[in-house]
Amino acid sequence: MSLVASAEQKERSVDRKDQRRQETVDRVLQAARELLATDGEEALTLRKLSARTGLSPNTIYAHFGKQRSGIVGAVIADALTDIGDVDDKELDLFEPGRTPWEAVVEQFLSHPDFYRAVTLLRSPERPFKHELRNLIKVGLGARRLLSEAVKDGVLKKGTDLEFLSEHLSLLFGGIADRWARHEVDADAFRSHVLYAVYSALYVNATASGRKRCERLLQAKPARSRRTRTKG
Repeated sequence: MSLVASAEQKERSVDRKDQRRQETVDRVLQAARELLATDGEEALTLRKLSARTGLSPNTIYAHFGKQRSGIVGAVIADALTDIGDVDDKELDLFEPGRTPWEAVVEQFLSHPDFYRAVTLLRSPERPFKHELRNLIKVGLGARRLLSEAVKDGVLKKGTDLEFLSEHLSLLFGGIADRWARHEVDADAFRSHVLYAVYSALYVNATASGRKRCERLLQAKPARSRRTRTKG
């Protein structure tokens, strides 16, 4: 066998191993999502994951570690990936249903049981709500949209955009918590987020920006058209 043929064979072997590994990870994550959605955080045990997937505990150990935090962290990362797949180019700060925060609301509502459970997960190593705030600010372009609003004369010059984007994401987190605990329903989740966003923007808006905020505060919350559906 030539050196070229040998190298190609090794490469194919590595590719197959990577593919099998990814298939195993996806299988465990799907089972974890289902268990979390139906039975809550306490269901994320190796025994239940093994029973659900048909994989041995040792196989799950090899991919996620022996600590439960490995599975929890992987589930959180998977949820954040789903949310991050929203196309930020279709988001708009002054279009109902198209702000970054409302896009996240619709992603949550696409799989409510799962996202309720994820929102309430206790993970000191990688807190979901902290990671989500960063994702909204950067990955979904909230910070960029706020900056563009200043350039367009909608928000006042000198507005502390870092503080404002953090404040908006904290407001979202508080409302999401209430929804996750079944204190507000889906419609209230949408309307509370819309009101929180435009009330905060109103304080920092120019005269023309305030008129836009006032119109939007009177609008009926709109459903975002961009969510990723994953079982």
